[in-house]
Formats: sequence, C-alpha cells, structure tokens
Amino acid sequence: MLFGDSEKQFVIINKAKFLEVLDELLKVEDIRKLKVKIRDLKSNLTSTAKDETKNGDTVEVKYGYIMDELNQIEKSLTLERAKYYI
Repeated sequence: MLFGDSEKQFVIINKAKFLEVLDELLKVEDIRKLKVKIRDLKSNLTSTAKDETKNGDTVEVKYGYIMDELNQIEKSLTLERAKYYI
C-alpha cells in the first residue's frame, strides 16, 4: 500500500513474501531474465502492495528507496553485479 504525501510515500511489504522473491531472483542464471523479473517486481510493488496492511509480518519502506535499489539492480551489466546488489 502506498501512503503519505508525494515526497514521502511508503510501501508496505510482506517480509516473508519479499524474502522469497529475493531468493528466487538469486536463482536466476540469465541477466535478461533477471531484469524482466525485476521489472515485474517493480510493477507488483505499485499495483498489489495496496492489499497489504501494516502488522508484524510487514515492513514499511520508502517507495523511492526500494525503487532506486531495484533500478540499480536492473541497470547492472553483469549477472554477478546484479546478484551482489540483491
């Protein structure tokens, strides 16, 4: 769920689900496939995160921060560097 004013928007992320996604990303062995999965993750964070509610299983993260980190992974030229950022 995105909330806050435009400069300070946050997204609520289910910790267990997000760790599973990161683990799956680390298993990808092709940089192009990894970049597609990162794009999908970025899209999902904005569209499906609104279903999450704050509780003990979730964490609140600045939207801009998480998108910057995912963009850095997506811009990586090598699979090794992308996995390092993950």
